[in-house]
Amino acid sequence: LHPTHGYIKSGVDANGNAHSNLYFHRKDSTPLEVGDIVEFEVNTHTSGATIAINVTKKPVKKMGTVKSLHLTYGYIKRFDADVSTKGNLFFHLKHPTTRLEVGDVVEYEESLGKFRIPIGINIAKIAPHPKQLLQ
Repeated sequence: LHPTHGYIKSGVDANGNAHSNLYFHRKDSTPLEVGDIVEFEVNTHTSGATIAINVTKKPVKKMGTVKSLHLTYGYIKRFDADVSTKGNLFFHLKHPTTRLEVGDVVEYEESLGKFRIPIGINIAKIAPHPKQLLQ
């Protein structure tokens, strides 16, 4: 990625055609980082070159368990946690799509929060806490 443009290493368009090293202008994309999985449309530039437009980061679903809940926020213990994050992901309680309880297994997406720190969004319970199954 450069300040004004970037390249998509490889991809397949809606018609199943393979593309590699597709140029895109940063003004035609959402904020991206190197390595992001993206969705895009293919277009022809005025020069005749094939380019990518409307480049957006593709959400990646992840899983974890609800570690703690507070009045307006909570934390998810990520299944794929690394040492640098200590495994906990902050989320606002406005983001869950279902009522959550500590111990619930959830599916979520990560986004950058206000201070460019990863937060959980689009959180949905996929399994209750095992104790709830015994009741």
